[in-house]
Amino acid sequence: MMKKLLLYACAMLLLGLQTSTVLAGSIEDEIFQLPEGQLTDKATPVVNAFHGLINQGLYHNASSHGLPGFDIGVKALFLQIPTDQQTGVLDSVDVKALTLPVAQASLGLMKGFQVSGRFFTADLVEVGKLTLLGGGVRFELNEIVDIPLLAPRFALQYFYNSLRLGDVFSTNSSSYDLMVSKKLFIIEPYAGFGYSSTSIAFDYVNSLTQVAVSKTLDTSGSRLVVGFNWIPFPLLRINAEYTFLSDYPLLTGGLIISFL
Repeated sequence: MMKKLLLYACAMLLLGLQTSTVLAGSIEDEIFQLPEGQLTDKATPVVNAFHGLINQGLYHNASSHGLPGFDIGVKALFLQIPTDQQTGVLDSVDVKALTLPVAQASLGLMKGFQVSGRFFTADLVEVGKLTLLGGGVRFELNEIVDIPLLAPRFALQYFYNSLRLGDVFSTNSSSYDLMVSKKLFIIEPYAGFGYSSTSIAFDYVNSLTQVAVSKTLDTSGSRLVVGFNWIPFPLLRINAEYTFLSDYPLLTGGLIISFL
């Protein structure tokens, strides 16, 4: 069973890498042809899509680990782009979805605090290196009020993500989340409400005119998250999550080893 789960995790990572490689090359070619005056209209759909992609899968429950508890795992982030949102650059390259694999871990501290981090990097050859780096801090609100053990867990979290794609663009994003979860034997459902803001800086030389382009585009928005963990073994969580973000359906799947 464990061997099959590890193979499944590797498959998620390879699928995400393959998809990222193909899409990154197509998006790069289109963006590099845009003059600065067209960047806002043509590249805003790219900004909105990556804003949704990197701000999902930031948590899988509302219960903070105690020291020295931790969890470590892999997640596959998937964003579907509906037909009416396939505009600008995304329409030119006929992109219907974005996929990104990440390795993610959390470490419990004292008094309800927990820190988390995520990372992924891959050399996409002609496009350059794709790197996602993120980190956050959580506080479990149950530490303030003495709630019985049977009550749900509540937590607040801040998370920062940075994604760089070769010479195409660099992304900085902040997310603020309120979440609730409850473990019910081998199922742990959770939900959350969050607000995130993202800035993507484009800095390139137009491939047609050889004119330098430098511009930053911003977006922000709230989202609702619902998900659950299936716990077939005491230390293993199989995670599935759906995020409602404007017009974009977002899915996350993961395998997590959790201790304490």
